[in-house]
Amino acid sequence: MESYNYIESGIVFSLKDRRSLEKFKYQSKDFSVHQKTIDFVLNYSENYENFPTEALLLEKFPDLDKNAVGLDIEYCLQEFDKQLIFRKTVEVINSNKDLLKSEPKNAIKKILSGLEDVELSFDDDIEIYDNGALSRLEDYNKKVELRNKGLKTLGIPTSFKTINRTTIGWMKGDLVSIFARPGIGKTFLLIHAAAVAYKFGFKVLFISTEMSKAAINARMDVMLGKMYGYDFSHTSIRRGEGLDKEKYKEFLTKLNSKRLIVLDSIERNAITYNGIASKVRKYKPDLLVLDGIQLIASEKSSNAVWEKMFNLFYGIKTLSLSSQITSIVSTQANRKAADLFVPPKVAEVAFGDALIQASDYAMSLCRVRNEPLQLLVQFQKFRDEAFPADYVTMHWDVDKGDIKEI
Repeated sequence: MESYNYIESGIVFSLKDRRSLEKFKYQSKDFSVHQKTIDFVLNYSENYENFPTEALLLEKFPDLDKNAVGLDIEYCLQEFDKQLIFRKTVEVINSNKDLLKSEPKNAIKKILSGLEDVELSFDDDIEIYDNGALSRLEDYNKKVELRNKGLKTLGIPTSFKTINRTTIGWMKGDLVSIFARPGIGKTFLLIHAAAVAYKFGFKVLFISTEMSKAAINARMDVMLGKMYGYDFSHTSIRRGEGLDKEKYKEFLTKLNSKRLIVLDSIERNAITYNGIASKVRKYKPDLLVLDGIQLIASEKSSNAVWEKMFNLFYGIKTLSLSSQITSIVSTQANRKAADLFVPPKVAEVAFGDALIQASDYAMSLCRVRNEPLQLLVQFQKFRDEAFPADYVTMHWDVDKGDIKEI
């Protein structure tokens, strides 16, 4: 086990932005060495809306271990959990030492009860509702604070003004599903959703079972370019003609935050649920976008199709909850949805009941008759709120990346 000073110093140095702070679920009293230092960092971030530099921290707290600069926050928090479990376990045993001498049976009961409490407090799969803590009030206060700072949408902003006007975007744990007939525009809508999230500073993992990375990247260039004030054409990029190369170079040079990861295979093999879960654990995105969930390979050759799809839908939902990310997935409507100008029904999606049950939001897409530059999006499920609208119509000039709700 690493020293307490080393791991706690690593946590202190790793708290550099809001994203790292969101991963920090502890109180200063949990620290054995740097309680005052953590209090300073938290107070500093609240007062100045920024985080102290390493130089400032070392100046004010010379006991910090300089060797911990640059440690990965995930590693530090995992090691910190081990240290907390160790200290709390020792604490339970030591607090019953005297009783162990006089009433050993009673002491054993108290020790076992205390150890069970320690185990419960570190079990990620459960949440103790009535533990006397004010964490939910703190969560609410954070939302109020964000509102007071002028944030219009909590969570990840969406592609739809109608949803954004509710002031609640895609939230952690949400599963959003999109379904339509082939060629209607599912992939373009997913790319737009990813581009919106990226523009607002969120990390995105985009996995496609239907298109190559190069094809996704070309479409993303057009979408993001439009959002950043550039006028590119997907046709020009695809054909290699008619593009302002200097503007394209300028745009691509600006994209250097490494917050958008695109995959069309996993370890050069077919995409599976376990492979997706491993990439989520590795890259820790805020948003997982999965284009073509129906084409994910089965882990077992013996799986029936209905079992595979049921496990996939609920697997992605469980992954969203356990990893505290938002997931957006697309799937195809079947041939029963032959009319391209009518939104597909749930019954026209393979195993659609399971998809709808697992989803927090479900949307079907169709064309608008006599309007080639429009797309109709019907909301078939909208969890926790009244439907803001039954459907919205999108301006749909995908060649120029110009997608917006009318």
